[in-house]
Amino acid sequence: MAASTSCDASTDEAPLGRGVWIACAVVCLLLGAWLVLGAGSASSSASAELAWQADLQAAVALAREEGRPLHVHFAQASAPLAPRMRETLGAAPVEQLARLGFVNLQLDAGVHADEFRRWFGGGGALGSCILDVSQPGEPDVLAALPGFAAPRRYLEFLDASQKSLGALQKLRKRAESSADARLALGRLYAAQGSAARARATLQLVKAPAALHAQALEQLARLDVASGQVARARAEHEQARGLGAEANAGSWSLTEALLLAAERRVSQATQLLEGALPQLADQQEHASALLLLGTLQHELQSDVAAVSTLSRLQAEARGTALAREAAERIRHIEQPELGHTH
Repeated sequence: MAASTSCDASTDEAPLGRGVWIACAVVCLLLGAWLVLGAGSASSSASAELAWQADLQAAVALAREEGRPLHVHFAQASAPLAPRMRETLGAAPVEQLARLGFVNLQLDAGVHADEFRRWFGGGGALGSCILDVSQPGEPDVLAALPGFAAPRRYLEFLDASQKSLGALQKLRKRAESSADARLALGRLYAAQGSAARARATLQLVKAPAALHAQALEQLARLDVASGQVARARAEHEQARGLGAEANAGSWSLTEALLLAAERRVSQATQLLEGALPQLADQQEHASALLLLGTLQHELQSDVAAVSTLSRLQAEARGTALAREAAERIRHIEQPELGHTH
């Protein structure tokens, strides 16, 4: 991912390319467990043009009748990336998976601004979401992908949503009486970009204290991703008071994300280097490597950054995190003209 802004990393207050890479790191942490290469196996053979519904209520009724999730794409013609997004939606593998697994609906983001805000947790002119409409009432936002996405990323989004639908429905039922299931459900929503549903679900996890602390850690990571750093810091400190530090590796990763977002880059780097051996969870370990490599680059330690990101490529081969690492290595080795640190 090439940053286009100039940044001075000579002090610990490096601007981090306006925070784009750090935001991407935390988003990859939340999403990475679901972004697997399997989506790329869809055939690209030619087939009939994808049929898009145009009426929300009719599409919901059709999805319920057919027992399929509802794939909703919002766009405004004035959105700068709308033409490129149409190319993504027209890619043969995307069309094939959308046709086979979903009822598909296109809506104008301006006309349906209320739905956009409700399902994404904020306003916007471009984005897609997957709705579970199997129950009466308000559809449940299984997954959300705001903004533009290239075909491979979009294919992963559709594939992960389809594969996790059954797990979400089971967790949603169990969450009515189980705090463990409620926490797992919140994590699943977060993993698939459904930030509003994740936040609403995680906020219900109040006891026991250990689960409450884990929920607060997840909330803090969601808030770092959305730029709500002060709120994330408060949640992280509250989790600490409930004993979150007992899981030292995970707690340190959240702390490093916060330090990076607060532009205390050297501190975040040092913390990550010490925390890596404590991260037993494969996904969190890979996410820590991605963040560490990013921060090393910001601090002009490009040899160390390439080494860290190459390690991630080897350990997480075939995942979105490994592909993100490859993009960052390309940026380091072949920077855009005029890009400086």
